[in-house]
Amino acid sequence: MDINKNVSVDERYLLDIDTGICHDLDNFEIECGVEKLTKDHIFCSDSLYSEVKRHPSYKKKCKFCMNPKV
Repeated sequence: MDINKNVSVDERYLLDIDTGICHDLDNFEIECGVEKLTKDHIFCSDSLYSEVKRHPSYKKKCKFCMNPKV
Protein backbone atom coordinates (compact mmCIF):
# COMPACT_ATOMS: atom_id res chain seq x y z
CA MET A 1 0.00 0.00 0.00
CA ASP A 2 1.24 3.46 -0.82
CA ILE A 3 0.37 5.61 2.17
CA ASN A 4 1.70 8.66 0.39
CA LYS A 5 3.90 9.37 -2.62
CA ASN A 6 7.09 8.73 -0.61
CA VAL A 7 6.17 5.68 1.49
CA SER A 8 5.13 2.21 0.39
CA VAL A 9 4.23 -0.39 3.01
CA ASP A 10 3.78 -4.15 2.53
CA GLU A 11 2.98 -5.01 6.14
CA ARG A 12 -0.49 -4.83 7.69
CA TYR A 13 0.21 -2.76 10.80
CA LEU A 14 1.79 0.66 10.93
CA LEU A 15 2.99 2.35 14.12
CA ASP A 16 3.37 6.12 14.14
CA ILE A 17 6.52 6.39 16.27
CA ASP A 18 5.84 10.05 17.13
CA THR A 19 2.34 9.54 18.54
CA GLY A 20 2.53 5.86 19.53
CA ILE A 21 -0.68 5.12 17.63
CA CYS A 22 -0.97 1.84 15.72
CA HIS A 23 -2.96 1.61 12.48
CA ASP A 24 -4.39 -1.38 10.59
CA LEU A 25 -3.79 -0.68 6.91
CA ASP A 26 -6.34 -3.36 5.92
CA ASN A 27 -9.04 -1.19 7.54
CA PHE A 28 -7.53 2.21 6.75
CA GLU A 29 -9.80 5.24 7.14
CA ILE A 30 -9.02 8.74 5.84
CA GLU A 31 -9.37 10.01 9.43
CA CYS A 32 -6.29 7.99 10.43
CA GLY A 33 -4.00 10.58 8.84
CA VAL A 34 -1.27 8.10 7.89
CA GLU A 35 -0.81 9.74 4.49
CA LYS A 36 1.02 12.56 6.29
CA LEU A 37 3.68 10.25 7.77
CA THR A 38 7.21 9.79 6.45
CA LYS A 39 9.21 6.58 6.49
CA ASP A 40 11.44 7.92 9.26
CA HIS A 41 8.45 8.14 11.59
CA ILE A 42 6.87 4.71 11.12
CA PHE A 43 7.44 1.12 12.20
CA CYS A 44 5.65 -1.57 10.19
CA SER A 45 4.96 -5.23 10.86
CA ASP A 46 2.51 -8.01 10.11
CA SER A 47 2.58 -8.99 13.77
CA LEU A 48 0.47 -6.78 16.02
CA TYR A 49 1.14 -8.56 19.32
CA SER A 50 4.73 -9.78 19.03
CA GLU A 51 6.23 -6.70 17.38
CA VAL A 52 4.03 -3.58 17.23
CA LYS A 53 2.61 -3.73 20.77
CA ARG A 54 6.09 -4.50 22.13
CA HIS A 55 7.70 -1.55 20.37
CA PRO A 56 8.88 1.08 22.88
CA SER A 57 6.87 3.80 21.11
CA TYR A 58 3.53 1.93 21.17
CA LYS A 59 0.80 3.64 23.24
CA LYS A 60 -2.60 2.78 21.78
CA LYS A 61 -4.62 1.57 18.80
CA CYS A 62 -6.17 3.99 16.31
CA LYS A 63 -9.82 4.68 17.10
CA PHE A 64 -10.71 4.73 13.39
CA CYS A 65 -9.08 1.66 11.85
CA MET A 66 -8.49 -0.64 14.83
CA ASN A 67 -12.07 -0.74 16.16
CA PRO A 68 -14.64 -3.04 14.57
CA LYS A 69 -17.44 -1.30 12.72
CA VAL A 70 -20.95 -1.95 14.07
